[in-house]
Amino acid sequence: MLMLAAEPALLGDRYQLTERIGEGGTGVVYRSFDSELEEWVAVKVFHGALTASEAACAELRRAVRLARRVTHRNVIRVFEFGRDGARQFVTMEYLIAESLQARHDRVGRLPAEQVPGLAIELCKGLAAAHAASVVHGDIKPGNVLLAPVRGAVLTNLGVGLALGGARAAGPGALYRAPELFHGATATPGADLHALAVLLFEELTGLHPWPGDDDAARIASKLAGVVPDLRGLAPGLAGGWSELLGPCLRHDPAARPRDGEALLVELVTLYRGTGHVAMELTRHGEEAIVPLGSRLGACWIGVVRFESDDEGLDRDSAWISADLVHALRHVRSLRVVSAGSGPDGAPLTEIRGALHRDGDGLRIVVRIVPGDGAPEASFTVKHPRGLLPSLGIELAARILKALGVAGRPVDATRPDLLHADAVGHYIQARIAMMGLRTAEALGHYEAALALAPRHRALRLGYAIARARHAMVFRSATAAEFAELRALIEASVAEYSDAGEGYLAMATLLFANDEPVEATRWAWSAAARAPLLGVLGVAAHLTAIGRLPEAARRLDLAAALEHSGAQLWQLRADLVAFEGRWDEFYAIFNGPLTRLRVRGVYAVQWMLWRPDLATLERLADDLAAAPDPQRPEPLRDLQGLVDFLLARRDRGEIVRELAAIHGQGVRSYHSRRMTMALCEMACMIGDLPLARALLARADEHNLIEWHWLTVSPNLAPLRDDPCYLAALVHVRERADAIASAIWG
Repeated sequence: MLMLAAEPALLGDRYQLTERIGEGGTGVVYRSFDSELEEWVAVKVFHGALTASEAACAELRRAVRLARRVTHRNVIRVFEFGRDGARQFVTMEYLIAESLQARHDRVGRLPAEQVPGLAIELCKGLAAAHAASVVHGDIKPGNVLLAPVRGAVLTNLGVGLALGGARAAGPGALYRAPELFHGATATPGADLHALAVLLFEELTGLHPWPGDDDAARIASKLAGVVPDLRGLAPGLAGGWSELLGPCLRHDPAARPRDGEALLVELVTLYRGTGHVAMELTRHGEEAIVPLGSRLGACWIGVVRFESDDEGLDRDSAWISADLVHALRHVRSLRVVSAGSGPDGAPLTEIRGALHRDGDGLRIVVRIVPGDGAPEASFTVKHPRGLLPSLGIELAARILKALGVAGRPVDATRPDLLHADAVGHYIQARIAMMGLRTAEALGHYEAALALAPRHRALRLGYAIARARHAMVFRSATAAEFAELRALIEASVAEYSDAGEGYLAMATLLFANDEPVEATRWAWSAAARAPLLGVLGVAAHLTAIGRLPEAARRLDLAAALEHSGAQLWQLRADLVAFEGRWDEFYAIFNGPLTRLRVRGVYAVQWMLWRPDLATLERLADDLAAAPDPQRPEPLRDLQGLVDFLLARRDRGEIVRELAAIHGQGVRSYHSRRMTMALCEMACMIGDLPLARALLARADEHNLIEWHWLTVSPNLAPLRDDPCYLAALVHVRERADAIASAIWG
């Protein structure tokens, strides 16, 4: 983790700063864990000089209050403004993404065919902001994020403007409208000016105004020089000059009205050309059924509740989160807290406002259907002493108003933990996200020693035990029985929670019981969609049902964008489909940032290796060994050495085959046996390849798609051993499909 010594580990007694992910002219951004709402957020800690005065803090609070109105997939959500001593900070949605500036620094400008999608998505975000009377004020490549599935996303909405960034020098000055240099009030036209400069640079590599350096170009802009786009880029195609030229006019009143006006022009220009969205890693050919219609489940977007009383801000945050948690336990609902569902899915928004009512609260809830139906609303008065049950009551009232059958289970927040237990719980969650199960177990055990009956700790501990014992090694019969009893007890005690069912699915899948594991994963998905849907997607990918797997991954991405398992499964899927540019974008992007570039991703490089990526990975392995995961690290090193031919390939295969032939029954061992079978084929050792394939079959191999499409298995395709495995795998794949669909 990259941390600054000057920053505390825990900010505002709530935000665990875990990793420094960016720095700009206004402050430093950290990936942080919100210990109160138990979710990841981005926290921007402002440079002290910018917030030294009360006037500056008041302006920043006003900007945050305005930015919170904007809820759109192409804009990073802004949550709240906070203080910790002399430090001022703002919390925002955390999104695994690369900035456009970072991409420029890494590989250069976007391909020309992606720029229309970039423009449309940024205009969509600006249209939503301008409709809420919010001006970004600091559009530049560093404030544009490129995220798989979400596409182009604007960040730092209104923050730079509030801190005087529109009049400051720096990288963003090239993009700013001329009136902002003189202190004029920022308008939507200023955003369109900056966007037009950015798009022209992306298309041509040139700046619209002449000059030998940035200072000269800015001087030309301020002098009112009319940019000659056609003269600068005579080959610029697609009507771009006519589109961008009006946005670059000196007079703000002569520019298009706002983001929506420019969006209409863009869509008109590119209608029918396929450039309607950037969608960097959209998967599958199957059209998504419009969820929210009678053909599927209902998509619900819970917008964080508002209040005109700053003292209720914290209540607003956790009440909104409790409502999301309660609604997610209703099988017919798909609930997001970021304000957007998949494309084409009507999204019913839940909005609310909190007001003081004596010693309690009065909550006004509005239900805004996404299909144009009339709004509904209701008011609830709740005593403060019963606030922990408020999320459940609101969910029940919402379900009644929507006409949805069923009532959410009692998913209220657990009792507050001792501060030391909270610290261990946060560290356990962080370790589990990085698949460091041994580290997670240590923290869970320390937390349980302080709070042995705490629900979240007990469920988390069960999952950590199952993964640690079964994914990378083979449990003894006694240990397996103990684990199964532990998980069955968790399921019996917390039958409403999906975590226990997921732990059982993990245990059974690693124990070579894939069909039964699928049934448990499906049960987890019925109770908490994000938990089980990834397990089901993994099984669908393995058995070759790629469009169905892609759909479930899109569902998981709509609920949570940052999980390691989600990105590992996306890498599997695009590798199966032969989309190698996307595979390496995931491997060098999200998987690198999450530090989970393990055996299961590198296995696909046996099909299409990239030497530069492998050399970087080899350097990383040499520089940062992980003593807590010796087995997977050993196997990963062997795969990398094999692909780079750093040692005798036959020796590598025989060494690893001997290790994984010692009767170990685990998910990891089966995946390694598959990889070793391919490696044996690649070096021409077909007897060893046959033995390894038979061993994988004994492990209840279910990877039908791998067996049928792997280019390295071609030498075995007419072998009786291969044909026998094919029959067995087909039978298992059909049984898994039946477990999913009945």
